Amino acid sequence: MLSKDCDNSWHNVVAYGNLASILERFAQKGSNIYVEGRVRKRKYTDRDGNEKESAEVVAQSVELLDPRPSNGAPRQQDNLDF
Repeated sequence: MLSKDCDNSWHNVVAYGNLASILERFAQKGSNIYVEGRVRKRKYTDRDGNEKESAEVVAQSVELLDPRPSNGAPRQQDNLDF
């Protein structure tokens, strides 16, 4: 279990195929996960016409670190953007 005094890092993670389906079913926004993958940078234009650059992790493998609910049910869905 993570202690409250540890540092958290938040990253945009992109997943495809079966991996995306698993994350959709068993993870939620704020879940503690371990991700292995590659970093992809992309450029885009925001609504105001400004050029922006973003980095995201394209997941190749993921491990869920939070315990499952005691009833064995999937975790609640909370609009994941993986």
